[in-house]
Amino acid sequence: MDTNKTKFAQAEQCLASVQAELNRPAEDIASIVVYRSVQKSITHYLMGFLLKNNTAFDEGAAVEVLLKKHKTFSCKFNNFDLSTITLTKELVG
Repeated sequence: MDTNKTKFAQAEQCLASVQAELNRPAEDIASIVVYRSVQKSITHYLMGFLLKNNTAFDEGAAVEVLLKKHKTFSCKFNNFDLSTITLTKELVG
């Protein structure tokens, strides 16, 4: 089973892949790779927080479901806007 440190490390790896993608020439950047990596990173951070706080979750849960669990810890999580990382059918292709 993953630990919170593992999830946080996975989140950092996703962010590193975003940075590597953004360091490529503009015409070579794959936007979908950036979007997916950012979404994965946020998901791993959310899971890490839940693990750290001994809260059960489904490993395959959507980021919106994970965030809902966070809202039980603090109302500050109500300010998170996930609309910019939610992939639409137009973006996926």
